[in-house]
Amino acid sequence: MTFAEIRSKKLVGPDGNLTDFQVPTLAEVLKWADGKAILSLDIKGGIQPETIVDTIAAYAAESHVMVITYNLATAEAYFQRNPKLMISASAGDMEGFSRLVASEIPAENLVVSTGVSEPERNCMMPFTVTTFAQFSAPSVTWTGAQTTAVLAFTQIYLRNGADILATDNLEMVATAIRKFVSE
Repeated sequence: MTFAEIRSKKLVGPDGNLTDFQVPTLAEVLKWADGKAILSLDIKGGIQPETIVDTIAAYAAESHVMVITYNLATAEAYFQRNPKLMISASAGDMEGFSRLVASEIPAENLVVSTGVSEPERNCMMPFTVTTFAQFSAPSVTWTGAQTTAVLAFTQIYLRNGADILATDNLEMVATAIRKFVSE
């Protein structure tokens, strides 16, 4: 679809009904978020880092935007273009984490992602506290998809000190957090 076609569509609300809202541009989102929200931009393939970085800089949004990247080369490209950016970089495994540590990106600019594999296959989970804390970078851990295991894995992540939880199942993760806090 062209952007004009996308823009002609209306967004659907939580109740399933159409709203009066259109799909916004990145510039509109950056303007709206200033002083209101922290944005996590999940950039997919085909978009050049300079396009995103220049737009973020044009709105002086570096303080409230984190760019999600899926490989070290892309993370480094964003950092080289603007060393003030916060970058979520996928480690995937301990070898990937070692490459991140050795990269030119300082820990204060990184949120280390353990990846998006199902939690039971996520070999990075035990390292959430010890390894990432030693590097002084917060971690983001994906809790899994729409499964009942989300509750159990979220509890494990919280006990292991996960800094940020990414989820497709907000209600179940919220329940796990409430249970964790009450215990």
